[in-house]
Amino acid sequence: MQYNFRRDERITGGDEIRKILWKGHRRSTTIATLFYLPNNHNKRRATVIVSKKIGGACARNRVKRLFREAFRLNKEKIVQGIDILIKPKIYSETLKYDNVEKVFLNLCEKAGILM
Repeated sequence: MQYNFRRDERITGGDEIRKILWKGHRRSTTIATLFYLPNNHNKRRATVIVSKKIGGACARNRVKRLFREAFRLNKEKIVQGIDILIKPKIYSETLKYDNVEKVFLNLCEKAGILM
């Protein structure tokens, strides 16, 4: 099992992100929103976008790191050929990885993209 987050597993570029936001399906909790869309790459790909409403740069980067880590460690549980965009809604100093992982897996289960 590979636990790294390779470049080909990242969604980069505004056009791909806009496509997922506009054409993708959406599932939400109070902590984050998950957008997902099937792709033709036969790979699981992910990205995290964080609004400036969340806080300063340090807070936004921490939230991104936590959600990327949740994807990285659980990507084998997600079906192949799906693009995932995670948009966190809140940030708290007490936000821990365990909570983020539960939210991420809950969103994936709601979306029906877990194996």
